[in-house]
Amino acid sequence: MVLGVNDENQIANADFREPDSKERLIKSDINESYGNTRKQDAQAVIENSSIICIFGMSLGETDQIWWQSIANWLRQDLSRELVIFSKKDREFLVKKHTLQQERNIRNKFFDNGNIPVDVRRQIEKQIHVVINADLFHIRLV
Repeated sequence: MVLGVNDENQIANADFREPDSKERLIKSDINESYGNTRKQDAQAVIENSSIICIFGMSLGETDQIWWQSIANWLRQDLSRELVIFSKKDREFLVKKHTLQQERNIRNKFFDNGNIPVDVRRQIEKQIHVVINADLFHIRLV
């Protein structure tokens, strides 16, 4: 896992936009400086998938490059599917309707990926949100 920001626009302090700082803060620069092929490897996994599941991620703007990549991947083939698993407090879900929460999560993906409205409309039916799924059936003692 690489901690950092998506691009220079997410760095508020101009002092940290210097080349030495950028290669320690911008995820793609970090990988490049270490000679990692993680970005290319991850992109190949995305391109060769028919279903992508997002689990345990915040859908934050610091991963914008991946949300854009997944949105483009969805556009290329209408049979491709994205499933976003989300965990919400049950009390929270009682106060807010589940369909509204699903819409909010989908919009977070679109907004933090900076996905244009026309693309959103094209791929929204390929994106499925699952809230509080018991995926692993782990019984805690």
